[in-house]
Amino acid sequence: MKKLSVIFTLVLIVTLIAGCAPAATTPAPEAQAPAAAAPSAKGKVMGIIMPNATHGFTGESIQHAEAFAKELAAKEGFTYKFLTAGETSEQNNQIDTLINEKVDVIVMWPINGDELRSAAQKVMDAKIPLVIYDRLITDFKPTVEFMGDNVTIGKMSGEYFNKYFKADIDAGKDINILEFKGDLSTVPTQRSDGFKSTASPKFKIVQEFTTDWQRAKALDQMETFLNTSSQADIESIKAVFTHDDEVVLGVLDAIAAYKGPAKLDIRLVSGVGARKENLDIFPEFKQKYNIDQVTYAFSPAMIRSAVQLGDDILNGKTPSGLILGPTVEVDNSSAEAFRTNEIYVTRYSLQAPAAPAAVPAAKDKVMGVVMPNATHGFLGESIKHAEAFTKELAAKEGFTYKFLTAGETSEQNNQIDTLINEKVDVIVLWPINGDELRSAAQKVMDAKIPLVIYDRLITDFKPTVEFMGDNIIIGKMSGEYFNKYFKADIDAGKDINILEFKGDLSTVPTQRSDGFKSTASPKFKIVQEFTTDWQRAKALEQMETFLNTSSQADIESIKAIFTHDDEVVLGVLDAIAAYKGPAKLDIRLVSGVGARKENLDIFPEFKTKYNIDQVTYAFSPAMIRSAVQLGADILNGKTPSGLILGPTVEVDNTSAEAFRTNEIYITRYSLP
Repeated sequence: MKKLSVIFTLVLIVTLIAGCAPAATTPAPEAQAPAAAAPSAKGKVMGIIMPNATHGFTGESIQHAEAFAKELAAKEGFTYKFLTAGETSEQNNQIDTLINEKVDVIVMWPINGDELRSAAQKVMDAKIPLVIYDRLITDFKPTVEFMGDNVTIGKMSGEYFNKYFKADIDAGKDINILEFKGDLSTVPTQRSDGFKSTASPKFKIVQEFTTDWQRAKALDQMETFLNTSSQADIESIKAVFTHDDEVVLGVLDAIAAYKGPAKLDIRLVSGVGARKENLDIFPEFKQKYNIDQVTYAFSPAMIRSAVQLGDDILNGKTPSGLILGPTVEVDNSSAEAFRTNEIYVTRYSLQAPAAPAAVPAAKDKVMGVVMPNATHGFLGESIKHAEAFTKELAAKEGFTYKFLTAGETSEQNNQIDTLINEKVDVIVLWPINGDELRSAAQKVMDAKIPLVIYDRLITDFKPTVEFMGDNIIIGKMSGEYFNKYFKADIDAGKDINILEFKGDLSTVPTQRSDGFKSTASPKFKIVQEFTTDWQRAKALEQMETFLNTSSQADIESIKAIFTHDDEVVLGVLDAIAAYKGPAKLDIRLVSGVGARKENLDIFPEFKTKYNIDQVTYAFSPAMIRSAVQLGADILNGKTPSGLILGPTVEVDNTSAEAFRTNEIYITRYSLP
């Protein structure tokens, strides 16, 4: 089964990239002001109300919420009141206290939303902005809500069960399963409803349990089922659908301890959380009990998004509506790769060593990092993230590093030779052109130096491990989006003329183009292709040339533009905005890759002025951190291998604001 399926909705920290502002736009406020203005949050107060740590997830969430609130408060000059409670009545009292203290915003994770409706309404009546996290309050509208996408988690679980048991379903067999819920809040209801909306009717839920999210309670319930049910009933159970990874552990504890006469035939157990403790035992339970597992990333660090929304409000922003966190599917086949995912990395970023610090295995070793020069904004950001993260890991783990950039393949060849001669312990390489570096890369492998390749593959070559964005999926999703957007035209049998603006001649654009063509309707006709070298200026020039030299009919026939990069999009849009010719432009959709702040900021403007919709696919410069992390893992004795693909998140006019709370966006803009 697959993998890492990322469906948008996601976590934040926004800082502009120095030097990124386009020449045609107004300079950023800090560039205009003679001196930095104090944040508008300064001197204000944030109240945070959370449940007590009754189980591991809330415990981790409290850690992340308090750490992030402390970090933001120190940076922006506000103060905060951090409160936890064991009962709804206590949360009611805490709300009254914060109202009386006239705090400036409240971030609340309700123990039970419906029991807090009156108290929440009092907050709104007092004109205090209210951020609700995780559990909705029915028939109530706060300032803004943030939660995991529980319905999608349920739906994806149902779809996974369908794929896993396809042969049984196709054969018309009923499939008996057990369901272990969390509690009686909106969260389990949404997960159950989502599951039932996609799972085949051949799945029969024999018994449901409410666990209060407790491993011990799930263990007790599963043991009771195994020890009191008939042998036939026990042997009929083929899968267990649970709402939480801690609950999974209780279920598996009971399975491992079972000594009864029934021959267990449980083949699949699902959870939610993608916790390290669970991922660690995927192989063991597959080997010993032939049980596959799937889980859906639901990180305690998501609470940071709610705190960030509170901070945004203190700074004069006006977030609203329901914002949903990301959903990532992780199964036996993708568990190891997921450990490099930003969701996993952020979750475990606060963990202290379990024992008095042992000397890291990486101590005194050397990492070589080889990257292209900053020829455009994406590379510039990537270099900053790579160097900052390498420096951070080196300080923490005691290794040293050589950080090198190059403008040409020949220079990268020389740098690789130097690192081989210096006998570094691992090399992280972002090739300018993979195929032109095949011989040099092979020399690294021949020298028995582990090699991590990032972003651009080297054909017919196998390094130690590769990490890249999922360029094929980006192309495929773009094609599918174009199909949906132009459905009426396609159904009417109309041809749809489009332009394509590629990046360069490396494997990345090839994969994106191939992916697009594999899903896009044959009614899309690519009238002209351009290679931009990822440059805004070059894309501007190419689009201007097309508009100024093509016939009026040809120009007016173009309905969409498929590009490979957000910087390229800006060049295309610059040309459209500057066009003064006779043709009546009818470009309705422009696609990009990157989900950059600079692009998201102009989505509304280009919709209003030119009726152009936009869609982009998150492809963060901060992904380079995953490649550096793989290098550090190797220094520490781990053995990553194969091709690891980064997450793909679709962002369009309808989801652009919500995406600013996504962990991908936050990490990208976390550097000054």
